[in-house]
Amino acid sequence: MFSPLTINADKKTNQFELQTGGPYLTIGDNTDYTYPEGFLTVHRFFIKDQPDTALFCLNCEVPTGAGNIYVDSGEVDNMAVSWLLKNFNEKYPTAPSPDKQSKSFNNDYAATQIAIWNNTNPENSYVTDNAEVFKLNPEIDQLAKEAKEHLNDIKTTDYLKSLSLNLETKLDNNTQKEIDSGYRSKTKMTIESASTFDSSEMDVDVQFNKPHLFVVSDNKKEDITDKEGVKIALNQEESEVDIHLSQEYYDSLPRKAELMLSIDANITADNNLATYFDTSKGETVDQRLGVFHKQTLSTVLNGTDALTIVKNEKIDITGNKTWEDGNNQDGK
Repeated sequence: MFSPLTINADKKTNQFELQTGGPYLTIGDNTDYTYPEGFLTVHRFFIKDQPDTALFCLNCEVPTGAGNIYVDSGEVDNMAVSWLLKNFNEKYPTAPSPDKQSKSFNNDYAATQIAIWNNTNPENSYVTDNAEVFKLNPEIDQLAKEAKEHLNDIKTTDYLKSLSLNLETKLDNNTQKEIDSGYRSKTKMTIESASTFDSSEMDVDVQFNKPHLFVVSDNKKEDITDKEGVKIALNQEESEVDIHLSQEYYDSLPRKAELMLSIDANITADNNLATYFDTSKGETVDQRLGVFHKQTLSTVLNGTDALTIVKNEKIDITGNKTWEDGNNQDGK
């Protein structure tokens, strides 16, 4: 059995590192068929001990034979190829074993393989844009053209690395007027990307962890999240945090201080695929087999925002008033 690549996200630097090496795969006997009338012969690749896998050749100019040993390597950089592998997997989440393949599966597999070669080996006369197989089979031509529309898609790992968590805190004036006690504020949290890629089709989930509130004064930082008189309400759906300090607790704060809110966001997204390279001789070669992985990647973003508070101090003045009224205080 094989397992997908694992990708770890470092919380501090938000960097991803591919974990490579093992498990080793042995490719089973090739299953040959032609699409659909002898224009190109396509080999079905699968794992010997796991025949329900559907692997695809990523270089039509390098021979690959049964019995070769492969090991997981990295992500496919060509996003057109990435889309083709994902597209095929959505139609066939589990591929039929080689002895139970249907004609429709064979045709779809061969069409996907040819479209992949059109992107990985565009100068090869058998799979170039004006090759005979595309002229005689419009469905393959359409598939290859649709794949090219995804060339500028972004890899899931790169998209996650482009994200940042931004916080904007404002005094909740409307609530303040109604209650007129203590301190109230509302923080809006937004996830922003430095990439211009349209992520509407990317399955990304955001979950905020418990927020923490700090008081910063005289270069000292104190966590007051769980203090009596401090209420912090997290609204996951609206991506907001409401803060309320009771009047008593608010009065106990230094006259001039900074309230700082800190929160982590767990970001998860579905990743696409990994590739395999031949290690049968202990050396890396150019032949790679692509496979789709339904894999979840995650990273943690941290956001902080601070609001300076300056409290007005009450000054009580006492004294005696001498009236210059000639002892006629009623003015009579």
